[in-house]
Amino acid sequence: MPANEANPIYPSECERRDLEALVRQQTCAQHVALRARIVLLAREGVGIQPSATRLGIARTTVRNRWRRWLASTGNRVAERLADAPRPGTPATYNAEDACAIIALACEDPCDSGWGATAGGPSPIGPSGNWPPRRSNAASSPLSRSARLGAF
Repeated sequence: MPANEANPIYPSECERRDLEALVRQQTCAQHVALRARIVLLAREGVGIQPSATRLGIARTTVRNRWRRWLASTGNRVAERLADAPRPGTPATYNAEDACAIIALACEDPCDSGWGATAGGPSPIGPSGNWPPRRSNAASSPLSRSARLGAF
């Protein structure tokens, strides 16, 4: 087999129907539909370079998709077209932690027991503004330098 070609792909009739349904589906992610088109073209006997030209993508994309399809025999079509697991650190939060964080964020602050309503000092200034305002005398440059002994 020449280096430019790959092993032929022969999806079963059931897999073919699933692939065609994915291509026609309006809510299917575009990358999944493209992968399904690559496999369908391979089933029709279209080679790597003609498939890449017809779909407007790189040859390596077609070749890699063929390899992934052939390596994952026995899995469902959706699993065979899915992204490969990404390398790196696993997720910091699992789904249960994320739900707890979202629930806490959606909670009413008065009911949470945190903040000014829990008996701590109020962060709101006397005029009801945040941040609390200083008096004009304390914030003027003259009084500040006078306090430091510059004059």
